[in-house]
Amino acid sequence: MAEGLILQGEENQQTKDLGHEYFQELRCRSLLQQSSEDTSRFFMHDLINDLAQWAAGDMSFRLQCKLNDDKQYKGSKNARHSSYFRGKYDNHKRFEEYYSVESLRTFLPLQRNPNLGQGYLTTKALDLLPKLRCPRVLCLSGYYIRYLPESIGDLKHLSRRDASGNDVTEKSLSKFDNSRDETVVSDLDNCERCISLPPLGQLPSHKDLCIRRLFAVKALGPEFFGEAVLEPFPALETLQFEGMPEWKDWRFSSDVANTEFPRLRRLTINNCPKLSIKLPSYLPSLEKLVIYQCEQLVVSIPSLPMLNELMIEGCKEVVQTSTVDFSMLDLMQLSNISKLTCLTEGFMKGLTKLFATHFLSGRGGSKQGATTRDPFQCRMFDFASLCKVCEVAKKFPSLACLRELYITGYQGCVLFRESILPSSLKTLAIKDCFDLQCVLDEEENVNIRNTCLLEELTIKSCPFLTCLSARGELPVTLQYLKISLCTALETVTSQGKLPSALKHLEISSCTKLESIAKRFQEGSSLEYISLWDCENLKSLPERHNLKIFYIGSVWTFVSFPEGGFPAVNLRLLWISSCNKLEALPNCFHKLTSLQRLVIGGCLSIISFPQEGLPPNLTSLQITGHKICKPLSEWGLHKLASLEGLNIFGCQHV
Repeated sequence: MAEGLILQGEENQQTKDLGHEYFQELRCRSLLQQSSEDTSRFFMHDLINDLAQWAAGDMSFRLQCKLNDDKQYKGSKNARHSSYFRGKYDNHKRFEEYYSVESLRTFLPLQRNPNLGQGYLTTKALDLLPKLRCPRVLCLSGYYIRYLPESIGDLKHLSRRDASGNDVTEKSLSKFDNSRDETVVSDLDNCERCISLPPLGQLPSHKDLCIRRLFAVKALGPEFFGEAVLEPFPALETLQFEGMPEWKDWRFSSDVANTEFPRLRRLTINNCPKLSIKLPSYLPSLEKLVIYQCEQLVVSIPSLPMLNELMIEGCKEVVQTSTVDFSMLDLMQLSNISKLTCLTEGFMKGLTKLFATHFLSGRGGSKQGATTRDPFQCRMFDFASLCKVCEVAKKFPSLACLRELYITGYQGCVLFRESILPSSLKTLAIKDCFDLQCVLDEEENVNIRNTCLLEELTIKSCPFLTCLSARGELPVTLQYLKISLCTALETVTSQGKLPSALKHLEISSCTKLESIAKRFQEGSSLEYISLWDCENLKSLPERHNLKIFYIGSVWTFVSFPEGGFPAVNLRLLWISSCNKLEALPNCFHKLTSLQRLVIGGCLSIISFPQEGLPPNLTSLQITGHKICKPLSEWGLHKLASLEGLNIFGCQHV
């Protein structure tokens, strides 16, 4: 970024995001490889490294020490970029080669050994830095440095500076401010002795500022913005504070009121538990606001016309002080908020384009990554103390663009009526609602077919849930249904049939579940069923056209439907630990599309159907059975397409 190698992307795309895309592209093309010892590190393949050195010619070199005579490899006088592996103790002799390199732009120490710890750079070595004429990237990360030379402020062309992991004082940091003409990125990290920040607001080209683990800083005041600066941080786009345990106060000078941060697009404050004063009130360009674990902070939400993501977790209160304009907001997450008073009617009406909202409460939990299909692990956090969902739900009809709604830890018995859900809502996910008995309630005279167009419904860990819908009907548009850890649920639908649009059904750890439905509707779209740990399930519905079917640890499951297994398109069948299942489906040999068959731990099955196995199997796995016939009579010779065979723990084999 500092070298200007990343071209400007789309209008609203951050330079860091674009750089991340470039990096991922290099990984996909195998130009970079992740370290097996430290997953946070990447290295270039040797062949690519050799090619890069050849292409760079004399423009770059790596400063290295020969093992035998401690002499340096020579670099060209015209070299612009150099790096070296940091040692435990580096003195000025290590860098003598740099004296003759007049156009060096990059000073970059690397760490070969992750266990090296903090290194030391001598004063004479630091005195070399100001003699470099036009450095743009200056990294002192990993060195124990308390004082910087006065002349370091003469470095006028710095675009990126990194003083993370140092022990420099605020006075030393302020020496950087003279080098302010072109500075773009600053990263201040783990500076234990720093008790205040230099006037970073006076840097005219500063775009990204990250301040982390400044353990002694208690306040940010006018000195942070710069004396006599009418428009502080005129170019800053990203500002991040993290891990500042003593930071309490953020004061703004009346001279710069409503002028600071005119271009700020992303503001993140993470783990600042004592911060209690309000945030900046004028952020006309802000697109993303993220606040985590600031337990004393009262977040006063101003009007943010450009905001499209709002994520607040673990603060004291969220309030609305004036009419808000959230016309661009499409994602909102509010969690672990002791007092939530902002969800007024005016606030909700301002969310005209909201795409996804996360109203979550809970009784403990931890951050989870966005790595799986489970919506509770998709940009989600567990948290506590939510306002009444029923009151919030009354405002849902005004959210004409709401497509996703996630609720965790609601403490009522009935969630809400279907008729109040906006017709735009496609995804509803519910988790850890320990008192919930019914998800969707409705008056008798309301036709839910015309009011609810829900496509995905996920319910997890609601132990007192007895019905999904009080009327026994599910939305006819429902395509994806996943239920887990709902131990009081006895049936999915009391009307005896599932929606014809349903494609994916997944149920696990519902110990009282006895039936799913009596049948599927004509023209059923169901392609996937997974049933696990439903020990009281006795039967399956008829009329289905599955492609994938999993069933496991269903102790009371006795037989498949009498009509056999009318799933001519079935490709995968997995049956596991169904101890009372005595026979495989009738007409088993007619499953001509079946490619993979797994049967394990079904001890009551003692033989295969007389007509034989499905003829086009490519993979067969059978474990832990009492099949009476010898292996030679199983008919395996008829399976011309079989590629994989795994038989284990069968007594007569």
